[in-house]
Formats: sequence, structure tokens, C-alpha cells
Amino acid sequence: MLTRTGFTALAALVFSASTASAQLRAPAPPPDTATTEYLGAYQRGFEQSWFFPCGTPKDDNTWWVTLTDDALRQRDSILATITAPTTKGLVVRWRGTVSDRMPAGHMGHGTRYILVSKILEIRPLLGATACGLKS
Repeated sequence: MLTRTGFTALAALVFSASTASAQLRAPAPPPDTATTEYLGAYQRGFEQSWFFPCGTPKDDNTWWVTLTDDALRQRDSILATITAPTTKGLVVRWRGTVSDRMPAGHMGHGTRYILVSKILEIRPLLGATACGLKS
């Protein structure tokens, strides 16, 4: 039979073990504030990895795309499910980090670099621009 003193000691032991366990758990990840969501057209292929974001000035609308390993896997798995015929580009919505303005990409023809960390949407670019206007 457990005495009052024994019960108190057991309760203290259980409480300290559960408190220590709670302190060892990883904290919840913070909200993603380091990246921004972008929508635009994406062209990929030999010597091209261009992103044309919606809402940017004409003199700053050609960005060179680099994908994190996770984003590359996301892109490839989404593209594997698309059954539409090949087009000249894709509409993309993704999260990424953008560089300052500088010569970027193949032969320095772009104006920025974007490091894409998460793919939110990819679909074929058919009959309109990625920003909703007729091409």
C-alpha cells in the first residue's frame, strides 16, 4: 500500500518526468516569413530557367530560377501528373527568396535570382499569360 509520503514522492517524480519530456520536444516551426509567394510564367530547358513574375516592371521581369532540393522534387512530381501537350511555358505559384537586382542567369540576361523553396501550383500556360491577360 502506498503511503501519503510515498504517493507525494511518486507524484513529484511523474510530474518532473513529464515536465522534462515537454521541455525536450521540438518547438513548433515559426511561420514562414523569409519567403514570399510569387505568381508568373516559368520557362525551363536547355540553358533556360526563367521566371517572369506578375506585377513587376518590364525592366525587372526576367529572373533566373534555382530550386531547393525539396522544391525540385515537388516540381518534378507535379509535372509528371500533367497530361496536357507541351507548351512554351508554365504558370507557377511558388514561395521563394529573391536577390537584389543584378545581372542574373544564362549570359547575365536576367535581372534577379529567385531561390524557390516551395511549389504551390504548376499548370500549362495555354492561351493567356500567367497573369491572366491574353498573350
